Amino acid sequence: MESLPSLIAQTDGPTALRILSTIASHRLRSAPPPPDWTPDLAQALQQSTALSPLPTTDADLARQTLLLLATDPEMHAPLHALLTTPPPKSFSLVGAIALTTFVLLVLQSHIKFARTPDGKWSVAYEKKPTTNAILKPLIQKLLSHIPPGPFGKS
Repeated sequence: MESLPSLIAQTDGPTALRILSTIASHRLRSAPPPPDWTPDLAQALQQSTALSPLPTTDADLARQTLLLLATDPEMHAPLHALLTTPPPKSFSLVGAIALTTFVLLVLQSHIKFARTPDGKWSVAYEKKPTTNAILKPLIQKLLSHIPPGPFGKS
């Protein structure tokens, strides 16, 4: 059986987005909703990690998020099934806003986002993935999707 990282690396963009959407949609039913991806949340995440944005595509961001999910043993079977079975006959791709929501939803299992009393975001790492080699590029790729605003792209 081929390894999950290898399967994920070989996955085309639409398939990676479809799989992430499927997993995130299921998680949205049982997990607290992630925070909105705003310029101030992006700034707090960037300051807490000292990482710079890494230019990326939506497909690369989805694949990197799938790699983080693959570090969870409970996700091995569902990911393998989604990566190795044919896609449904129709599927609409997620938009950029939904993609960042899905990524934040997955990150919530590793990072706690909270508002401070003065209204700013704080970022705390609750659960480290098996390797920072997966988490760091994911955060860098997410930071390249900074929404318009005083901190982000305009």
